[in-house]
Amino acid sequence: MDLGFSYYALVDHVDHRAERLGKIFLTNYPELWVEHFLEASLFRVDPVIAACRCTHLGFCWGDLATLIPLSAAQREILESAGKIGLSVGFTVPINLPGYRGGSCNFAAKRLADFPRSNLLAAQLLGMFAFEAARRLTRGTEKKPGNVSLTPRQLECIALAGQGKSDGVIAQLLNLSENSVTNYLTAARHAMAWLPVLSL
Repeated sequence: MDLGFSYYALVDHVDHRAERLGKIFLTNYPELWVEHFLEASLFRVDPVIAACRCTHLGFCWGDLATLIPLSAAQREILESAGKIGLSVGFTVPINLPGYRGGSCNFAAKRLADFPRSNLLAAQLLGMFAFEAARRLTRGTEKKPGNVSLTPRQLECIALAGQGKSDGVIAQLLNLSENSVTNYLTAARHAMAWLPVLSL
């Protein structure tokens, strides 16, 4: 079915410059934009990705300011994307507990070419396309059950979650402050595959 959009992007919201195993990244966006997006790690501040965390329903890029406060950097990203032909778009956010976030994006070069009457079909297609892609990569992506933390790391995390400093945690657990810092750092690295949480 031709929905009338010029471009699409089916992606996980992660750093795709790192190892790609199990990641979803399928797009026909202009190559120069994709290279710039990856090289500059724009996924960390991209307004479309930020808005995906605020809703489960598809949204038009022109409505971004109603979902999130746009920073100057985010406005610049939108302006730059518009200059290379990604002027107007529709994004279907994918937020499934226990998995990294993602989205299916549809874009047109000009507002006059934007097929507004096909947004419901795009919403449905985006959801099904992302689920199909996720099934194809199942078993290759890390899931919460695959993260293994030591008992000491868990103790330190629990106390840090209560707002206690490394020094206080060290006193409570009869450890050196340096050990507590090392336990927390190791725990962060073990869970570094959760990019949304690290932003």
